[in-house]
Amino acid sequence: MIALEEEIRASRKALEDEILASRRVLTDEVNACRRALTAIRTRSNSLSPAAMLPSDILALIFDSLALAELPGLASHQYRETPNAQHTILGWITVTHVCSRWRQVALYIPTLWREVTPELGFAWFNRILTRSQQTPISV
Repeated sequence: MIALEEEIRASRKALEDEILASRRVLTDEVNACRRALTAIRTRSNSLSPAAMLPSDILALIFDSLALAELPGLASHQYRETPNAQHTILGWITVTHVCSRWRQVALYIPTLWREVTPELGFAWFNRILTRSQQTPISV
């Protein structure tokens, strides 16, 4: 009886190990597919007209947008949380469009000249770092 129980435990352990190994293989395959899809999307996005704009033109557009749409906080009335506030990214939204736009926006210090204290210390530090030697406005 004890030998049978040990044999069952050993078989169960072997089966569990095999299932775990199969899951790892499948997870690796899923991650590889995600990376491949990301690469395909990146190549596809690079063919769009907006992606072909030169960096200096993008910088001018982003600069105009930075003057028009400042980041900040907005209040909304929700039943669950009255007077709830959430962050509005304003012009910083362009950094979420594609990796090239993000790269361009992050490396133009003049875009980061407006500091919005209401967004907190972490934002303040990030903006100060990105503005480099550019004079800032609070």
